[in-house]
Amino acid sequence: MIKIENIAKTFNAHSRNKNQVLKGVSFDLPEKGLVAIFGKSGSGKTTLLNIIGGLDRQDSGRIIIDGEDTKGKVDKIRNQKIGFIFQNYYLEKGYTIAQIMQNAMLLAGFKDQKERAKRSKEVLELVDMDRYKNKQGDALSGGQKQRVAIARALIKGADIILADEPTGNLDAENTIKVMDILKEISKTKLVVIVTHEITLIKNYADSYIQVVDGQLAGDSVIGEVVEYETEQNKIYVDKKKAKKLNTGKLEIEVFGEEIKDKETLQIVSDKGTIYIKPGKNITIVDDSSEKKIVFSTKEESKQRETKKLPDFEKSQAKHNGRLFDFKKVFKLWRGNKEERFYSTANIFKQIFIAVIAVIVCMFCMTGFEVLNTTVDNKYLGENSVYVNMNTYSDLRTLDRSLYSTIDFFETQYKEGSFSYNGLASLSGIKQNYAPKAIESSDSENTLGLISGQMPQDGEVLITRNLAESLKSQFRLEELNSDKAMLLIEFEEEYKVSGIVEGSYPYVYMNKVDYINFLGVYDCVSLSDYNNLILAEDYKDATFTSEILLVDDSVNLADNEARIEINRNSLYKMMSDTTQADYTINKANTYLASTQGTSTAIQITGSKPIYVQRFEITRDIMTTDIRIYVNQNAIDNIFVYLEPNLDSLEGSVSSLGIESEFYFEINTEDSQQLSMLKEKLTQRGIALVDVKAIFERENAQLIDEASSNLLVFGIIILLLLLIYYFIEKSGSIKNSKEYGIYRAIGVNKSNLLYKECINTVINNLIGYLIFYLLASALLCIRYAVMNVEFGVFLGMLAGAFALSAVMLLAISLIPYLFVLTRTPSQILSRFDI
Repeated sequence: MIKIENIAKTFNAHSRNKNQVLKGVSFDLPEKGLVAIFGKSGSGKTTLLNIIGGLDRQDSGRIIIDGEDTKGKVDKIRNQKIGFIFQNYYLEKGYTIAQIMQNAMLLAGFKDQKERAKRSKEVLELVDMDRYKNKQGDALSGGQKQRVAIARALIKGADIILADEPTGNLDAENTIKVMDILKEISKTKLVVIVTHEITLIKNYADSYIQVVDGQLAGDSVIGEVVEYETEQNKIYVDKKKAKKLNTGKLEIEVFGEEIKDKETLQIVSDKGTIYIKPGKNITIVDDSSEKKIVFSTKEESKQRETKKLPDFEKSQAKHNGRLFDFKKVFKLWRGNKEERFYSTANIFKQIFIAVIAVIVCMFCMTGFEVLNTTVDNKYLGENSVYVNMNTYSDLRTLDRSLYSTIDFFETQYKEGSFSYNGLASLSGIKQNYAPKAIESSDSENTLGLISGQMPQDGEVLITRNLAESLKSQFRLEELNSDKAMLLIEFEEEYKVSGIVEGSYPYVYMNKVDYINFLGVYDCVSLSDYNNLILAEDYKDATFTSEILLVDDSVNLADNEARIEINRNSLYKMMSDTTQADYTINKANTYLASTQGTSTAIQITGSKPIYVQRFEITRDIMTTDIRIYVNQNAIDNIFVYLEPNLDSLEGSVSSLGIESEFYFEINTEDSQQLSMLKEKLTQRGIALVDVKAIFERENAQLIDEASSNLLVFGIIILLLLLIYYFIEKSGSIKNSKEYGIYRAIGVNKSNLLYKECINTVINNLIGYLIFYLLASALLCIRYAVMNVEFGVFLGMLAGAFALSAVMLLAISLIPYLFVLTRTPSQILSRFDI
């Protein structure tokens, strides 16, 4: 039946505490009978039994069962052919006795429900435990648990029963009951027990093996025997059937079967003492004898009759060791109060899982923003150069043939407010844009007018890019048309008159509106050398201003301007405003007398531009003065008039980057561009590489965003590490349970499946809920910001799948470490 060939086993082989437990043990075991393995503590007997039963692995040697080497298929063979009875019982937690029997048959591969129920009833009746079938193992006494363990070993029809100290935790009465059952089993099957009780070996064993220091003893010595009052030593007789023989005063009672062979019993009476001399087949029994005579009735004798051992067939299933499916795992989970959602431990665990979900969502948000951190840089003209604004004094001396226009350039887009038809609910929509001037040479065709008309004063054009962004911002179906866009107002001051082609968010304005909108000429001062207008004490005064185009009826040279003064602002020019009209008339008379050649008063910081005439107005004005110039001066305002750098407030982009300001010099073709660059170089004017500035800003933003991403990544790793230790503590708590499952034959893969389901129920369902809530809040945020978040949803889905797999893997890793050990190693380490 079983062939043991040169089995060796060493514990802690690579440490100083190396212990060679078995040293090349070899022997054969018969097909049936009760074989006892005994020896001193630490001799290796239990290790030998565990290796035979597949609960431990040998370092070398072979175990052959029914001619089949167990290497690589020990679980399958154990489930088919071996029943194991453990000293500590190892009944599965959370199951009734009937369910434990069912589990044993499932593990052996029996699928027929009726067959499992039939066997369960028979085997529990055999060990007198059928009436307890609906109780759980924890509710039983030690003797009852051991009988259930025997029933579990028998129910699958195993040919081999291995028992490790089966009576070690039992009292004398239960010891006899268990050994009587095992003795009966050994009549048809092989029963191998490990015991240190010599009496059990003498009274029950058919043969025995003694292990001494990891080797079989050549001459086994049983040692001193302490007798048990076993069923084998009891002689039951029916007291009612006594035959009485009277010989004088001596009454002889004869019990039991009829005496067949003639025997002589000599009885001698001497001085009141009776002496008995037995014959050959006569044994004298007294209180100190091994044999005991027990008087009982016929009914009591029937109750003591040993129940017939059922002849169960063993499983022929190709696959075994599978115990758990989803239904069973879920049922066990529901019965485990420690793992329910409302338990204290689980509440704290769910809070921690919620933190992981939020951080992973934040990681996705940061990653999404990294993907979108490239600044929507403003368009740089192919035939344009950029110079610092402090080069104004040099630029105004450039030959007009070297460029077509000089414009003001701000590196960052502005953020403007757009409203729809005055509706409060649709007001104040924020959108990035860049103001652009419509030059005098621009027409509908050059701008690519799509709908609407060219703007008048107080009107603007918007590009297709900006129009589509605004449609998306308003998020109303009735506003999703070009016609609706013509009802939009810009900054509550400019009406949108039309839409033009353009892939950049531009707002086109008439040149005058553009100049004043920029605000770079909103504060000027006058140089009044002769104090015609400004008294000496007011010569450093500054005035809020706006630039306007002079009426066609007024003849102004390119270097001339007319100034209209707000009457309420005269106090900034003179101390006695009652004389203002007189002073202005006097000054105008003087300026007129020079027939347009006067240089008495000029706009400070201009090319220069001289004042031709002053006027005082009572019209409502938002500035101190209005400066009127001709069309040519308007077209070339950045040459004729120096921008006020002190009044510039840098725009800040949505990514927090402040604007820088430059002059943009445009040329008509590459030849003119080359000439311009050469001239600027000769004048020592350095060209600004705005493209490089954009690239540096983008790189800086990506670095900052990436650093945030790295921070969240590190936080996630730390959280996962903590999660691992949380799960590891859970695996330590469950390790004994998993050791029991492995010992009774559950496959590693089936236990991992069980843990997968547990992790999904305990962790991943909560993780999914928290993740969806956090994701929804972030998506709402992007919806309010009118940011397309389709890619973000994809990132969230991908991150959830990856993080869920990681959480599942982390939950399984501690169990993988447990399951790499043999059942014996697991139980010896965690059986506390």
